[in-house]
Amino acid sequence: MRNREGPTARPTGVSNERLFWTAAVIGALLPFPVALLALVWRPAEAVAPLLTPGLVLLAPLGGVTAGWPALVTVLLASAANGLVAGVGALLVRRVWGMLRR
Repeated sequence: MRNREGPTARPTGVSNERLFWTAAVIGALLPFPVALLALVWRPAEAVAPLLTPGLVLLAPLGGVTAGWPALVTVLLASAANGLVAGVGALLVRRVWGMLRR
């Protein structure tokens, strides 16, 4: 976060913490509409792995989570997707800042 100089210095921009949590919440909520849309629309089924990287990362655990309730699996995938989205947003900000200098 940058500050302006002078007596009216106020922070500008969004803090890293706020950016992370905003992206994490959006990323965690994204699997629900994507999964529902993928059930009824063929192109959404093809794009779903790009929009929900947490599900792709949890695919090797399929044998372990097969006996778990579906809600637990979806919540676990949502948490993983939110974490990926939050870290991804911070990485994009870092790279964008390096490119602007």
